[in-house]
Formats: sequence, C-alpha cells, structure tokens
Amino acid sequence: MQSFIQSSMAKKFKEPLNTLSNSDPTLHLFTINEEEWVHLLEIEELLKCFAKATKQICGETYPTISYVIPIYNILLNKLENFCDTSNRFENGKKAVTNAINKLKTYYNKTDSTLYAISLTQALCDILNWWKQHEEEYPNLSNMARDYLGIPATSALSEHIFSSAANVITYDRASFASEIVCAIICLKH
Repeated sequence: MQSFIQSSMAKKFKEPLNTLSNSDPTLHLFTINEEEWVHLLEIEELLKCFAKATKQICGETYPTISYVIPIYNILLNKLENFCDTSNRFENGKKAVTNAINKLKTYYNKTDSTLYAISLTQALCDILNWWKQHEEEYPNLSNMARDYLGIPATSALSEHIFSSAANVITYDRASFASEIVCAIICLKH
C-alpha cells in the first residue's frame, strides 16, 4: 500500500522533481525521463489493485479464505492482463511474473472444492448453510466450521498486538502482564 501512495505522490510532484533534478548537477543521475514516467504510471495502476485488495481484506472483521479467493482471482487477472498487453517494459513484466508466481503459490494451496465454495459465497453464507444442515451432516458440518472459519490474514491479530503500545505507556509500564492482557481483552 505504501508503494502505491509513494507512486501517487511522485506523479503529483512530477514537475518539481524534474525541475530539481535538472537544476542540480549532482542530481542529474536521478532525473526521471518520460519513458520512466510512463512505466511508473503502469506500475501505479497495478499497485492500485493491491491497495484496494488490502483495504478490502483488512476492512473485514474476520476475513476467511472463501472471502479472499475471489480477490485472488481479480488480482491474478489484472497481473495476467498486464503481461499479455504488448509494449510493456521488460522489468515490469518480470516483476509481474514474480507476483503471479507468488500469488499462485498461495492460491494452489486451496483445492477445487474450496474454490467452488468461494464462488458461491456471494449467493449464500456457507457457514450458515452448514449450521442449518448440521443434523444431516454432523461430521462434515464440524469440518466445515473448522476449515472455512480460518482467517485468511493475520491483519486483525497484528492490529490487536500493535494496539498494546497504546496500553503500555510510560505511566503504565509497571503493570503486571495479567493486567495488560485484561485491558487489551476489554478493548477488543
């Protein structure tokens, strides 16, 4: 997300950056030419997709794998379209190919059944379906509850962990660990 923000800011300051790098001989090496600005805009478009995906996943209280798979599909399609478009710069294609391989590494850890379930997620809440059919399929229902409820990201736990810094301030540094845990639990 940070890279997307930086590229957006660089685009806004194109003229001042060019003026500065052209005015100082020691900065000529860092001058961005028109072709590089075009490449930067192409990269920014890709980063925008990842920024949106990150925002969407982190905005969920408990993102499950069935929620994330369709987002993977969108990202993979965007990346593959980038590679398939002619006249893309070689380093960009190489970076996108690496990103595709990385996404596929995680994507391939899911099986076709989970993929099918994730596509129907928009039509019905699969966990509620298993709850309603618990008596009919008791073992599968338990497995579905365990498997489908797996968070697809650690963003929520990382948020709680980092919020501990707001609890353990200079004035509260002598709190016992049990007290800190209790305060964090009360906050979340």
